[in-house]
Amino acid sequence: MGLTDTVDQNGNQKHFDDGKNRVVIYNPETGEFEVLKDTNGDNMTVNQYNELIATIYAETLGSTESENGGIMNVILNRATYSKRTIMDIIRNTGIYGNSSTTQNQVFSRLQGISNAWISWCKIRNIRKGIANAISGGSDYSGGAYFWEGRQYLNAKNYPNNFFTLNGWGKNKGTITGTITFNVTVTRGGTVFMQYNSATVGSLIWP
Repeated sequence: MGLTDTVDQNGNQKHFDDGKNRVVIYNPETGEFEVLKDTNGDNMTVNQYNELIATIYAETLGSTESENGGIMNVILNRATYSKRTIMDIIRNTGIYGNSSTTQNQVFSRLQGISNAWISWCKIRNIRKGIANAISGGSDYSGGAYFWEGRQYLNAKNYPNNFFTLNGWGKNKGTITGTITFNVTVTRGGTVFMQYNSATVGSLIWP
């Protein structure tokens, strides 16, 4: 029998055996509950929702709604721009957190098939961040299409980091004094970025 997971405004989740296999979230913009849908209009299943939560969890060290919600905003920005689904973005665009050890542990715990320790405070804030993004609330990423952990942007310690190799913090391109990525906002340990149009022109992502 399928499950409906209902998520309230505080990120608390309840399971109902009703044969529908869907997620109902609280929309903070309208104050109503609604079925969670992917960008193609399909209902997101409980398994897909938990995979999304676990992927975001693995991408940050912090537990706040704004930092984790910013990851969801970037995923949604990418999906909207490229006309792909959220699930396609997290599975097939090289997001490190997807299929990582942490992601697998969190997913297993959410599915109820392991007793691995996870931060339920962080889980609740991720759920709230997903609801905020899907409902068209504040973009915690500042309109970003990229993110990276702040510690990995140290070129000396991580010279082969994608952003270091592609113009993080140094001149790149044909215009003197420009860099490839502009920071939109930093939340906790996560830096959110867009391409610098002065360097790359109209390129948005990837």
